[in-house]
Amino acid sequence: MSKRITQLAAALALCLGAATPALAGNYLGVSGVQFDQRVSLPGASDHGHSSGGMVEIGSDLNDFLALEIRFADTHTAHFNRIAASQKVSLNSYLLRLRLPLSDTFWMYGLVGKTIGRASPSGSLSGYARRDSTSYGGGLQMQGINWGAGVEWMRYWDNVNVGPGIHVTIDGIAATLSYAF
Repeated sequence: MSKRITQLAAALALCLGAATPALAGNYLGVSGVQFDQRVSLPGASDHGHSSGGMVEIGSDLNDFLALEIRFADTHTAHFNRIAASQKVSLNSYLLRLRLPLSDTFWMYGLVGKTIGRASPSGSLSGYARRDSTSYGGGLQMQGINWGAGVEWMRYWDNVNVGPGIHVTIDGIAATLSYAF
């Protein structure tokens, strides 16, 4: 894992170099995400991990605000303690608030709504389509067109998906974006 982080850091340094950012108005991004899914049932709880991918489409309103739509899919998360598994698709509608730390580096917060579709199996059965308030934050380096960053996001926050069944979904992502 540390070898991957080193390679990612080297690639970021090469891509971004000494370039200056240009918030061109629109951006398209892709992310690799590690999802943590927590399930609470009456008398039991469990958590499972899954990887997934995400596509982001955004529009900068100014240097500090952007609107963003995300589409994410997870691989199956397994919950061994409760003998269940679950795959989730997420669509998020977000406001991104940026705080520049330098010309090429900023931190940001995200807030909005995520609509998710869960496909559980095992002791969790059925199909649930639910929405939740979403929030998170991250750090981004931005070159002339290319940008990269890391972020944490809570997509579902204690969402009721069935009688007494609540799910929370968090994601940690490595992002790559292109501004145009």
